[in-house]
Amino acid sequence: MQALWPEDPPNAADNAVYALISKLRAGIGPDLLSSRDSIRLTLPPDSWVDLEAARDGVHRAESALALQQWGRAWGAAQISLFVSRRGFLPDEDLDWATATRRELDVIYLRALETYATAALHLSHTELATAERAARELVAAAPYRESGDRTLMSALAAQGNTAEALMAYEALRRKLSDELGVEPDPKTRNLHQEILLAGARHPGT
Repeated sequence: MQALWPEDPPNAADNAVYALISKLRAGIGPDLLSSRDSIRLTLPPDSWVDLEAARDGVHRAESALALQQWGRAWGAAQISLFVSRRGFLPDEDLDWATATRRELDVIYLRALETYATAALHLSHTELATAERAARELVAAAPYRESGDRTLMSALAAQGNTAEALMAYEALRRKLSDELGVEPDPKTRNLHQEILLAGARHPGT
């Protein structure tokens, strides 16, 4: 009752809850939702719960990334992205729904960062994937420089040195204008590496 109507519960709220449970039981079957004194949802052993899959997927993806197992990280991150991109009860402003949405937002950024990084290291045909994912990450988290670094690296690896340098310049201006700071040392070092590589291979 507190979750459904935290501020303005209806009259006979307990009966209203049981009416909702009765409708739910009719929809999913009485074998799954107990009608005894202690109401319990019992899922079949092969059930797939999307929120649990998202949490597990991003953990497995980041663990694989730490071990430089790029293919495993790439695959596991996609599960979390699939779930987190869909969101969670967008029209509900109840505290428990808002908390779950925040959790999914964090999972989305973690999964997207892992996915982009893994695709970058897989290289070859996945460089375009790394670029797309990095651009999505930059748009979703504009001050998370790891997305900009992945974008710069993906562009440079595809031979688009000028675009990689432009991506750095856009980041530098944004940080300077909005926060009054310079890019992170790791980002500046990557910029210098791309500049030097471009100087060695001026045709790129």
